[in-house]
Amino acid sequence: MRINEFEENELRELYKVANTTDADKDWQAVRTYYETLGTKYGFDPHRVQIDTKGEVTSNEGRSIFVVYGYDYKKDGNVSIRLVCAYGRKQDAMKHCFNDSEHSWQEIGLY
Repeated sequence: MRINEFEENELRELYKVANTTDADKDWQAVRTYYETLGTKYGFDPHRVQIDTKGEVTSNEGRSIFVVYGYDYKKDGNVSIRLVCAYGRKQDAMKHCFNDSEHSWQEIGLY
């Protein structure tokens, strides 16, 4: 399935703004547009991805591999800090091998 060229360009612009500002309202605009497209085309916007060619594909059976670290506070509290995410397990493992302060975990996409 593909979205039309106008929708593809609109989504690209929304992502461009959100990536530039990293503001919650701009990321919400991306999510809202996904929901609009999902209603129009009959897909669950939480279970698909739309690539740069406007092709809609399912995320089922896919995973990402997140690398994280711990921040130890002076007051004794510990927080988890997301370092990055990889599409391949080998890349996350290599990252953690090179930086022993980080760990990785597989996150399934639905």
